[in-house]
Amino acid sequence: ALMDAVLLTLQHEPNIAAANRRIMLSQGQLQSAHGEFDTALNAGLAVAQTRTSVATPFQSPGHTQVDARSASYALGATRRLRSGVVVAPTLDVIHVRDNFSNLTEPAGSTVALNFILPMLRGRGREVNTAGERAAEEALQAADFSYRHTVATRISKTTAVYWDYLAALRSRGIRLEAESRSEHLLADTRLLA
Repeated sequence: ALMDAVLLTLQHEPNIAAANRRIMLSQGQLQSAHGEFDTALNAGLAVAQTRTSVATPFQSPGHTQVDARSASYALGATRRLRSGVVVAPTLDVIHVRDNFSNLTEPAGSTVALNFILPMLRGRGREVNTAGERAAEEALQAADFSYRHTVATRISKTTAVYWDYLAALRSRGIRLEAESRSEHLLADTRLLA
């Protein structure tokens, strides 16, 4: 049946499968372009230990060297806005401890909100979203190409189906005409 032929075309036509793969590729490119504006988190930990000898006049019993330990913790995020501005809040905590003078020194911390503003050519939504818009257009073009490929292949399958059906019926008509001609020839011989 015609619908069976169309379904087989949709399932097994390599051009349709290739057009579908182009859509999937374009979707991946669009997702990657959207990813430029995702928030990126960063964290860090640094631990250091130093040992420094104390000058002889400052030495006391059991304190011939300074053992210092420091720990630094950092947490931040970076987000690029579609306008091109980059927002980057950070939190840094530093804790220093030694065995000589700062046994109980509290931790120090820094909180910052950083902005990076593009100058001249990198400014504005139009410039910064160009890759994203191009990926959207590529996806739409791939979708249109897929639809065109499907429509073209269905049209060709339908035309070939009707040509095949017409050829079968034409063959049947010719076989019937041949059979009638043979009967007419046989009848004519009998009469002759």
